[in-house]
Amino acid sequence: MALSSDYIIEVRIDVLKTLKVFGITAGVLTAVGIGAYYIHQRIQRSKHVMLRDEVKHVLEPFQLSDDQLRRVMANLNTEMTNGLKSDGDTSKNDLAMFATFVHRGPNGLESGEYLVVDLGGSNFRVSHVVIEGRNRLYLKNKIFLIPHSLLLGEGEKLFDYIAECLQRFIDDNKLTANKPADYIFDLGKNQFFYMKI
Repeated sequence: MALSSDYIIEVRIDVLKTLKVFGITAGVLTAVGIGAYYIHQRIQRSKHVMLRDEVKHVLEPFQLSDDQLRRVMANLNTEMTNGLKSDGDTSKNDLAMFATFVHRGPNGLESGEYLVVDLGGSNFRVSHVVIEGRNRLYLKNKIFLIPHSLLLGEGEKLFDYIAECLQRFIDDNKLTANKPADYIFDLGKNQFFYMKI
């Protein structure tokens, strides 16, 4: 028995009608998407405006007028001037200061590569400074916290810790260790004369 094809499936697609349906569907979906995006943006903008207004309200009492700023500047200038005259005696002035004996400022021709260790109260900073003259300066910093036990303990352990951190900074930044170093200690010291070392 021979196989015959008794059934013929005829598929007719009305291309224009199909495109119209897909177009309407795509249009509706696009409109819904744009509408949702627009609503989302309005909500975000509204939240942003509310937050901005709230921040302004909180900061309002801390804003100073130009006149108030001028008075603060004048008072600070007076306190610094009196502080330099007080020889470190805080009973005479709220802002005791020591003269620095800096005889001249930089002239813009300075150059070189340096390591700086700046020791403060509870941390210290290690910096790699490259000065190329004419206001070209490159700076890398890292701040290290000083454990409280080292602040209260023996000085030798504190300086060993500083040396370890300095070595870590040198290694992390692939620096050579034979650079001039500057050590800054934020300790009050009254010096009555300039001594060139």
